[in-house]
Amino acid sequence: MWSDSESMGKTGCIVLISVSVVIAVALGLGLGLGLGLNSKNDVNQDYFDNVQDDERIDCYPEGLENAEEECQRRGCFWKEVTEPDAPQCFHPPSHGYDLASDPEDTTLGWTAQLSLKERPGRYERDINNLNLDVEMQTDSRLRFKIYAGDDRYEVPISVDTPTTKASNPVYDVAYSTDPAFGLKITRKSTGTVVFDSRLPGFTFDDQFLQISTRLPSANIYGFGEHIHESFRHDLNWKTWGIFTRDTLPLEDRNLYGHHPFYICVEDDGKAHGVFIMNSNAMDVTLLPAPILTYRIVGGVLDFYIFMGPTPENVVQQYLTLVGKPVMPPYWALGFHLSKWDYGSLTVMRDVVEDMRANNMPHDVQYADIDYMDEQRSFTVDPVNYVGLGDFIDEIHSYGQKFIIILDHSIAKMDGYEPYTRGHELDVFVKYNSSTNEELIGRMWPPGDNVFPDFMDESAVNWWTEQCVKFHNTTLDFDALWVDMNEPSNMIDGSIRGCGDDRWNNPPYLPKLYKAPGFVGTIYEETLCMDADHHGMSHYNVHSLYGYSHAKATHSALREIFPDKRSMVLTRSNFPSTSRYAYHWLGDNKSQWKHMKWSVIGQLQYIVSGIMMVYTGGLAPFRWTQAKLLNVDIGKGSQWVGSACGSVQWMMEFSLFGFPFIGADICGFIEDTTEEMCQRWMQLGAFYPFARNHNARDAVPQHPTVFSERMTASSREILLHRYTLLPFLYTLFYEANTKGSTVVRSLMHEFPTDEQALTVQEQFLWGPCLMIVPVMTEGEDAVGGYFPDARWYSYYSGGEIPAQAHGEWVVIIADLDHIPVYVRGGYILPTQEPANTTVFSRKNPLGLIVALDDNNEAVGSLYWDDGESRDPVENNAYSLLEFSVSRNTLTMTVVKDSYVSPDNLFFNEIKVYGLNSEPTGIVVDDSAVDDYSFDSDLMVLTIVNQTLPMMDDHEISWPMF
Repeated sequence: MWSDSESMGKTGCIVLISVSVVIAVALGLGLGLGLGLNSKNDVNQDYFDNVQDDERIDCYPEGLENAEEECQRRGCFWKEVTEPDAPQCFHPPSHGYDLASDPEDTTLGWTAQLSLKERPGRYERDINNLNLDVEMQTDSRLRFKIYAGDDRYEVPISVDTPTTKASNPVYDVAYSTDPAFGLKITRKSTGTVVFDSRLPGFTFDDQFLQISTRLPSANIYGFGEHIHESFRHDLNWKTWGIFTRDTLPLEDRNLYGHHPFYICVEDDGKAHGVFIMNSNAMDVTLLPAPILTYRIVGGVLDFYIFMGPTPENVVQQYLTLVGKPVMPPYWALGFHLSKWDYGSLTVMRDVVEDMRANNMPHDVQYADIDYMDEQRSFTVDPVNYVGLGDFIDEIHSYGQKFIIILDHSIAKMDGYEPYTRGHELDVFVKYNSSTNEELIGRMWPPGDNVFPDFMDESAVNWWTEQCVKFHNTTLDFDALWVDMNEPSNMIDGSIRGCGDDRWNNPPYLPKLYKAPGFVGTIYEETLCMDADHHGMSHYNVHSLYGYSHAKATHSALREIFPDKRSMVLTRSNFPSTSRYAYHWLGDNKSQWKHMKWSVIGQLQYIVSGIMMVYTGGLAPFRWTQAKLLNVDIGKGSQWVGSACGSVQWMMEFSLFGFPFIGADICGFIEDTTEEMCQRWMQLGAFYPFARNHNARDAVPQHPTVFSERMTASSREILLHRYTLLPFLYTLFYEANTKGSTVVRSLMHEFPTDEQALTVQEQFLWGPCLMIVPVMTEGEDAVGGYFPDARWYSYYSGGEIPAQAHGEWVVIIADLDHIPVYVRGGYILPTQEPANTTVFSRKNPLGLIVALDDNNEAVGSLYWDDGESRDPVENNAYSLLEFSVSRNTLTMTVVKDSYVSPDNLFFNEIKVYGLNSEPTGIVVDDSAVDDYSFDSDLMVLTIVNQTLPMMDDHEISWPMF
């Protein structure tokens, strides 16, 4: 620890405070400028004269009437701007806190006290004295926490907390006190300042916290849950609200999740991440400087800095803190099918049987709220869904699974056992802390509803009791889908409205979505903020409702399935939710929305010189050279609709630690078209969570309802998905044990590639399988970017020519094709597919070997029984490692704690990227003849092998 300030003593503090008083008086008199009376005042005058528009920290973000007058009342500067989005009212550099005591050492770092510099109060609830704790928790993780006493609300989620100080941290921590207190955190190896709060405007009022940091680069990713116009953030004075909300996923809205976490890729390609553990409503503003400003309406400033240095390292370090994602059962990786309101069990059965008759892969069938009796959870419609229990038994006989939906609210009805039992146990949210009356809102079914307080242990026990009883007596479901748990309310607050107090009307309202025709309140379409959760206010824990609901449901399923993995699918979420549940991306639309953000610099077909155009479909392809000096971009300039949004949205949730993620394939709201659905089925086959789901008023969109061509195309791409499930399952093992990502952006793997930093219409599975979907109506081509590496067609093994490395390429892809590529240097385990995972898991295995520039490759395969609970913790799995060097593939069993009863073996190995034809093939010291070599594609295929999975093997191909 060190200080870069020369003004730490009492004299410095006194001088700074006196200057604040002078400036406040001057501004109060309407003078506008802090005219210099001493050297400290000169700092403010110099700042006023010279600060750039893009560095101004907004002092009046409300932007209401009488702005200049209010600006002066707050003791802030008022000055005209040249940039239209810059604030006229901005903080002077003296606004903030002083260091009130010398730092003292602690077990993990140091602590100090801060005192408010004298200035006009902003919202009349200034907190004068603060505590600062700085903790060097690990060599790559720093925590600093600014708080006021021990009785202030903090997020009640346990995280990883070391007990000893880091021995060799890769960061330095410094502070300054002139003209106000600020922290500076620096990467030792490069000197890059990764967090720098030495900026004006640090505020800690009771209901308004503000802190800013200077960013080391403009490459910012994360914050959610939103639809962002680009994966890399727009820094042009863009503000994003963060507070869980039930609303349609459209631009500029705060959505279902609450994720105040971002990753910054520094100019040299190193990455760091920043997370604030705070569940209160907030917004974040990104300034062009670049600068980031947080404004939060409660809690404490509890920051964690993750030093990477790669984006993957950052995510792993973040998930080490908040918890790594739960391992899915193998069947969850299959294809899921759902619809809100099939209308009857007869229609649902017809759809399932149609899928089966067309040999369509289909592992999981869903029932939405239409299966319920008048939309009440824990009931079954006795007319339209009579026999549902028997149908679930039938589903199980085919090796398939069945998931039902449960909503978050409970109908307030006499004689309705879930309510009467919950009322007896006192599990529902109350109107406020001074009454024992249950808050009543409106939800499914239309009418009075109450809301379980899932943060209370009695509510968790009640929920478990209800789920267990319903499973054991009514429906033998395999997993649960919990919805509307932001929490949603069909009226504002309650049937009584909400009280006119500081919780329901906070002095600062973050930039949150306001529905058309609504006034705009913090409790819009949710609960009153003063509602009581057994001693905690909804104001503080609103964004934790979905987290606590998902956690309670996870607990219930562990009671129902004590020895097996199930799954919870939740809409609302918060950091740590992925320890218990998975997330889908909500109520999207079946639209080709032509969004300009898909052509921000990266998908323009304006190229020069020689480019390579892929001209094949699923069959082995050839590349042809084409002069593309003046490519027509008329249609290409209106690129991707909502499907593209789902791609970058999916990549963001990968950063947030939710690897099992996906959007509703073919869209949820409105009618799809066959072309749109066909393209979306192709894309969705590469969502980690692949579910086709749509709304009750929309036309059916299951893949067999369309033409034979569409059905065949969907079957083909789903079979490719099932072929790759061993690879995908291995990625989930790495996510569960290491905190690794499953879906990745190109930025994630190529952070030093400036083009890769902006790519958002293609993505990777792990480090090596690149998907380039076509997402434009009427197009049979797509722009793809190939970072500098060897790339091969997944389908045929043909290599992308070296001229295309580091270039944008126009890829011809007809309606039946989605381009997919394998990166050199990696080995992908595969398996012969079937229509369900129960049967595909019994089939022979294979390997795709893609050689790099050194003719080497590595890979692995994780395997367990696919459903036992906690297989890693219980040492019930096997792990195989693969490597290629010197024309030899080595297959090594490094752990053999699970042996499949199906006697699995490897029967086919494909090697992409050979330099010449082999002279022969040797498998475990024996020559074999069952192989072929394509001299055009330079692909070796070894077939008809029976290499036991649990034995070591060596395969070589000597070269001419």
